[in-house]
Amino acid sequence: MTGTAESFAYKIAKDYKQRYNLDAMVACLDQHDMKYLDTVPGISVFVVASYGEGEPTDNAASFFSLLDKYYSTDNASFSRLRYCIFGLGNSSYPVFNGASKTLDTRLNQLGAHRLGERGQGDASSSIEDDFVQWLDHVLWLQLEKALSLTIDSGHNKDDAGTAILTTYTVTEIEKTTTDYEYRAEQGSRCDNATYDSSNPYLAPVQIRNLLDNDDPGERHCMHVEIDLSGCNLSYQTGDHIAVFPINTEEMIQRTARRFGIDEKLDTVIHITSTAEDAVKKSPIPSPTTYQAALRHHLNICKIPSRQDLKLITAFAPSVASKSRLADLSGDLIRYKTTVADAHLTLIDVLDLTCKKGETFSDVPFAVLVDIYAKLQPRFYSISSSNSENPSSASATCVTLQYQPINSSKRIVYGVNTSFLWNVYEHSQHIKPTLPMHYALPMDNKLPIYIRTANSFKMPQDMSIPIIMVGPGTGVAPFRGFVRERAFLKQSNNVHIGTTILFFGCRNHQDYLYKDEWPSLFKTLGNNSKLITAFSRETASKVYVQHQIKVHGQDVWDLLSTQKAHLYVCGDANKMARDVYRCIVNVAIERGNMNKADAIRYVADLKKQNRYQEDVWA
Repeated sequence: MTGTAESFAYKIAKDYKQRYNLDAMVACLDQHDMKYLDTVPGISVFVVASYGEGEPTDNAASFFSLLDKYYSTDNASFSRLRYCIFGLGNSSYPVFNGASKTLDTRLNQLGAHRLGERGQGDASSSIEDDFVQWLDHVLWLQLEKALSLTIDSGHNKDDAGTAILTTYTVTEIEKTTTDYEYRAEQGSRCDNATYDSSNPYLAPVQIRNLLDNDDPGERHCMHVEIDLSGCNLSYQTGDHIAVFPINTEEMIQRTARRFGIDEKLDTVIHITSTAEDAVKKSPIPSPTTYQAALRHHLNICKIPSRQDLKLITAFAPSVASKSRLADLSGDLIRYKTTVADAHLTLIDVLDLTCKKGETFSDVPFAVLVDIYAKLQPRFYSISSSNSENPSSASATCVTLQYQPINSSKRIVYGVNTSFLWNVYEHSQHIKPTLPMHYALPMDNKLPIYIRTANSFKMPQDMSIPIIMVGPGTGVAPFRGFVRERAFLKQSNNVHIGTTILFFGCRNHQDYLYKDEWPSLFKTLGNNSKLITAFSRETASKVYVQHQIKVHGQDVWDLLSTQKAHLYVCGDANKMARDVYRCIVNVAIERGNMNKADAIRYVADLKKQNRYQEDVWA
């Protein structure tokens, strides 16, 4: 599960308890034993997220593989399994909700019975509303019908009729020097551990600035070099690296003051699940402290959902603030324009609706754990070659800062890239240029792990040509591809096929790794080349798709006669769609196809894994 999928799953369990006074067990897919799936009593509810080209997330991949293996065995059947399913995806991506569709299909093939429609949440619009609609119009109706349930209207309500159930219990512990060690940072220091999302590795990092840009209002691009020599982590060129961020000290203090815990941030707390049979005991390492929870583990910068606002409204300190919060959560249009489009945090909303001195000190911290959920890692395409340097992996990232819709005076800063930039400035003894501060790691170690990219890989036969399209930081994986090909040719005399890279940026000042490319492509030979597009250096803007059109005959020859593989990395909303249309047009113009045949041709490239995308919205 992703963080959102996990929070949705726990919401189902909590609402199930609230509605029917019955318990439900929440478990990650990688905690399921396949042989018992068909014997699960009641109804199984799958909440499944997708990433990449419709692939399952890391902690669901093994379940999908086991399900495929089980399907191939004789007499495999889930005929007694009844299930509901909700998928999380993003319609900006090439494949929308692919993982939930795949799971639904496979379960159906195995004889399982789906109850109600498969839900589809779209992160590009309002995934929270999609989920709530599915709950109200599909899930509860199907469960009540199949299990003969009736709503327990009097269960777990306070005097105002507000549910007080929480997923976790938070207990304050009297701090002593010998009784407890609390967990603060993410990450393990054990040399022989298995490193993943629940146990990242604390890796030494070195960060350098890739752009000569001193203007604090401009973007900054970083090369992050991550030392893997002290652990058993390995990667393949094309994989992703996950980096865990921390929250700013300003947001920690604002949150603590608003919820009345600013005087006890160092208090040790223990967090456990309220469900007796819960597989997952705590969303964050425990024991910990309020401060460590806010700094390292809770997503306090998230945009609160309407459900979050409804939950917090019950604890409003005044009639006026309760009324304003209720108006925001109850009116979808007002919520969208005031909160979602403006990218407000929960603290921003409370500042907007409450008086300066008002606090929400009656809010149990367990409620905040539910609302904020876990601070998730950020994923970056690895920009190094494992053949050239297996003990070190690099990431290429640009600082994120933008003005939300209808908010000309407000700037939103990326949680992780701002943190990394601050780490860089601190390491270089540069005065901070961003308006936030962090409790920086003293030893320049950050919690990380490797996520395998199953399909975004070069062909094993290096003589096969490749065409890469990567504007901006989308060039990151292709730096790894090009370095790997150059290394294998130079060190092992491997025959390397034609290697073409289309790279785009605004101008020469944004030209990433410009000092590396000449020697790399010289090593690869005359049949390989780098083709650039600088969008702001000519009267009319030139993008990578324009250069693909200019070099359309070369692209067509490589695809049609030399069976080249095409890779696209970068923005899913516009660039990837434009490149797709451009390749279709190349097939029309250079391959003499009609539009329908060209679309089928490109679809066949994707089926053959010869057209692959690593994109983000």
